[in-house]
Amino acid sequence: MIEQQYYTRERGGLFSKTDGYDTIAKSPKLKLEFIKKYLHPLCSYDSPSELQKSGEEDETKYPPNLVIMPVASGELIIGQAVYKSKDFTGLRSTFFMHNYVLSANEKHRYVKEPEKLFGITQFQTAYDIGLGSELPTLAAIPYEGNSVLFKDRARLLSELKMDEILFEKLLAAIFTAASSKKKVFIVLDVPISELGTYAKALLYHVYLSLPWSVTEELGVSTYSRSSEAKKNIHITFLEKDALRYDGKVTKEFVLDFVSQKFLNLDETTHLDPYFKVAAMFRSIKPLWEKFNSYGEQLLKAMKDKGEKTLSFYNRTATLFVIYAYLSNHKPYVLEEGRERQGFLTEALSYLNLPIGDEFKRELIEVIGYAISSLEASLRGGVLLSREEIVAMLNFKLKVNQGSKTNFEDMLRILLEAIEVARRENNGAYIKEIFAKASKETALYQSLFEKLYSREELKEEVAYTYIKEAFEGINNLDAFITKVKEFEPIESILFTDVYYSNIVKTRFMDCLRAASNKVKLLEKVQQWCEKHQGRLYEELVVLAEEHFLKHIRLETIESEAALCHITFKHIYDDENYEAIKDYQKLKTSLEAMSPKHIKVNKAVQKQIQHFYKQTVKKEDFYMLVYAFLEPNKEAYSEEMWRLNLTKVLEYLYPISPAIMLDFIIWSKGQEIYMNKTSFDTTVIRFFTKLKEKEGKWPKELAKQKLEGQLKTKTLYVKLNKAMQPAIIKLLSQYGKTIAITCMILIGCAGVGIGGYFAYNYYLAPPPSIDTTAAELEQSIKLPVNELGLPEDQVKAQLKLLEENNKKQNETDETNKDKQGEADVKEEKTQPSVNDKEQVKTPAETETKSETPDTSQNDNKKQENTSSHTGN
Repeated sequence: MIEQQYYTRERGGLFSKTDGYDTIAKSPKLKLEFIKKYLHPLCSYDSPSELQKSGEEDETKYPPNLVIMPVASGELIIGQAVYKSKDFTGLRSTFFMHNYVLSANEKHRYVKEPEKLFGITQFQTAYDIGLGSELPTLAAIPYEGNSVLFKDRARLLSELKMDEILFEKLLAAIFTAASSKKKVFIVLDVPISELGTYAKALLYHVYLSLPWSVTEELGVSTYSRSSEAKKNIHITFLEKDALRYDGKVTKEFVLDFVSQKFLNLDETTHLDPYFKVAAMFRSIKPLWEKFNSYGEQLLKAMKDKGEKTLSFYNRTATLFVIYAYLSNHKPYVLEEGRERQGFLTEALSYLNLPIGDEFKRELIEVIGYAISSLEASLRGGVLLSREEIVAMLNFKLKVNQGSKTNFEDMLRILLEAIEVARRENNGAYIKEIFAKASKETALYQSLFEKLYSREELKEEVAYTYIKEAFEGINNLDAFITKVKEFEPIESILFTDVYYSNIVKTRFMDCLRAASNKVKLLEKVQQWCEKHQGRLYEELVVLAEEHFLKHIRLETIESEAALCHITFKHIYDDENYEAIKDYQKLKTSLEAMSPKHIKVNKAVQKQIQHFYKQTVKKEDFYMLVYAFLEPNKEAYSEEMWRLNLTKVLEYLYPISPAIMLDFIIWSKGQEIYMNKTSFDTTVIRFFTKLKEKEGKWPKELAKQKLEGQLKTKTLYVKLNKAMQPAIIKLLSQYGKTIAITCMILIGCAGVGIGGYFAYNYYLAPPPSIDTTAAELEQSIKLPVNELGLPEDQVKAQLKLLEENNKKQNETDETNKDKQGEADVKEEKTQPSVNDKEQVKTPAETETKSETPDTSQNDNKKQENTSSHTGN
């Protein structure tokens, strides 16, 4: 059923009781929500600028705006807005719009017959609200389909100055606009009053030339004053000079017949098979309906994956035209270009869709007919595209699977295609053909058998393909993948010298390019173990020889990796010997006799390399091996000895604790060690360590060594050796040092006593020839240090000078002797007995001759002492 709605400016409407634009009448089943959401935004009309400027009041001069717009809920709106010179007040102009709302079922029926859309004769242009707000629901809309412009397409295009090519470009633009957000703007070079008529006529032929699935989604407007894009409107006809070629407009499709500007149109539509089919069948109703049915069935089966695009309908058109020729028993040859581009691939995909059996049989027949046409072209020397060859093979595989005839057909197709490509020297094409054939094992084998049966094909085609297939490969994974591609035909190729040489050459490139030689060797061995044949054995040998030649053992970071390395063959190689020795050593070192052990320097270096970060107790046997040296001791049965010092130097930076554990462990071992030098070596190491670092791990050594029975004695020796030198000296020579010290002290006492006796009693006194100034200078500091006043010091010095002067005058003749006596009295006061013991005969004689002056001397001494005491 069809609902109606009227919209204009009135004294009140269904949504508002005040004056203004509103819906003034509608059909009962037309919901207000639908009107508000879809119809009200659509209701508008802007008078043409040229008529506004002239103040034109004749309503017939103003073009009506026919609007057709599908909505998301499935309905189709068909409406027309017309200019009205006066509204209900009679004071201003307005517009009136009459809308039909078609249900989804009605929409499909109307779209199939465009005259029902563009030939409608009953659009109301006015309404008396006094008649009520309810409009009837209609079963159909009256229309007229006998318009001259509808009937005479050539005349219409001529009057619009449009040719068939431009018309096809318009159709292509509409295809794109219908499935995207792009718009189509058309400016016709016709009088403004006739714009509506020509626009509807052109749209009629557009709808006739487009598939129903596309026209069902088209929104159109036959007149607008503005190029502003409107939602759900794809095609808009504009008045002259309405387009402003700004950034937005230039991105849209534009057909401006006034300024002759045509923007963004496809210039290659003449290659699209769809337009040929449309031109052939659109005027033949049964065939046009059949064509649209093809498209609708496929789109329905494809569901959301289907796109109503020109490319889709190009393929549908090709299918349909083959069907039409086949139905009329006429031969048809697919032409090169878009008619064939992607056709077979897409057509084959249709066979997987959930379409009816009858339609599927029809499609199979049509596709088979097309393939026969292509095979004829191939036999005639036409090089088909790789896509077409693949599609032909796929079709043969889908239809009559397992048929001997089909298999022979496929093989023949491949050989014919290869022959044509060889003549054209098209290696890339041959490579693509092989890639497809490799997907089918039996076909692949048969193809190579055929090629190898003919010498020229083997050398020119097969060998070239093999060489190019392996070209540039320097990665083992890529190499293995490529070899796997040839596995289906290995029975043919693996005995071929050319293939073997190519494989080996590329294999060596992979070996050289690999950085991790250990993983590479393991991967090659694992891969080759799964296959049989001389070629795989040769690859293993190449890999192992390359590994041994280029591996540096010190680059192997993992001991587990080294122990895991295996060889399928025996080699006379230093690295091979080192690896095998290491593996043997790792498993049986403890059971090996010191007399017969074989020491490999490379293995020693490798052990030192592996354990440079961490060492465990279970690794001690390996460390012993790592530091064995030739035994140069005479009369020793052992060929090797352990360099204990180097072991300790190696272990200490890693862990002092593990070094002490090694000392404990090795103390109980007899192999490779001289028991008598063991303790000495350990002590020497710690001594040097202390000299170098200024300390040694005393507490840790005590904790580790003292508690072990076998190292307790060693610890005592070590601890004693690590004591300071003075303590070690005293502990060893204590008594001797004590007696020596006593003797030395006694001797020193005697010497000191003799010295003082000589100086005080026997040594002659020095002459005193000192001025008061010198005396003052010599005793000034000591006096001042006693804190005496300066005047008192000066008085003392003066008195001293006077006494000295008197003494010189009294005894000039005995100046020296008297001076000596005075000096002795000043220094000490020895006892009379002492003086008498040391008197010489000369002194006795002198004394008897000299007058007695002792009394005067005593007075001088007392006087001096009293001053000093003060």
